[in-house]
Amino acid sequence: SRPPLLRPSMEPLDKRKLRWGILGTGRIAKDFCAAIVAAGDTNEIAMVAGRRPSAAKEMAETYGGRPSTVEGGGAYEQLERADDVDVVYVAVVHKFHKEHILRSLVC
Repeated sequence: SRPPLLRPSMEPLDKRKLRWGILGTGRIAKDFCAAIVAAGDTNEIAMVAGRRPSAAKEMAETYGGRPSTVEGGGAYEQLERADDVDVVYVAVVHKFHKEHILRSLVC
């Protein structure tokens, strides 16, 4: 069998929930969050980041997790560097996908 995926000082992913970071606060991000919540015990929203902290706060209150606390691109960087996020869902304008995916992989 394959060894479980691990990040430094973390328990195996098969022993806990997969923690999602949501990058963006538009309709598609909200639809994805609803699906995560509906998936049940194996997933959870850890953090939501948006250009406007108020939009991130609203989504976090609705779907769970914590909102980013800075405005603009800094919110995205805050999420991409978060230690309690396993997977980043990129739900921003398509032309920015590559930038955020690469930054998330590096962090």
